Amino acid sequence: MQRKPAHPMSYYTAITTLTWLTLAVMCILVRENGRLRKEDRVRHYVVYAFIAVSALAEWLARMLDGVECGTNPSEGFVRVRDCKSSA
Repeated sequence: MQRKPAHPMSYYTAITTLTWLTLAVMCILVRENGRLRKEDRVRHYVVYAFIAVSALAEWLARMLDGVECGTNPSEGFVRVRDCKSSA
């Protein structure tokens, strides 16, 4: 019995969910770090919030627009670079 291939949006949803989970872990690490001053913690939280909101907006735009993921060959590179720069 052959499996039907997964819809590309499901992969995109998984990557976006992993991004949000990674940001949640980063927030926990910042909260538990006793060496950071309060201003630095707030700065980290604001940056993580912007990244999370932008990931959510990008995901919603893809869902509403119905554009297939992976239409642009450089899209994967940009996503990986964004994830690495947020860490």
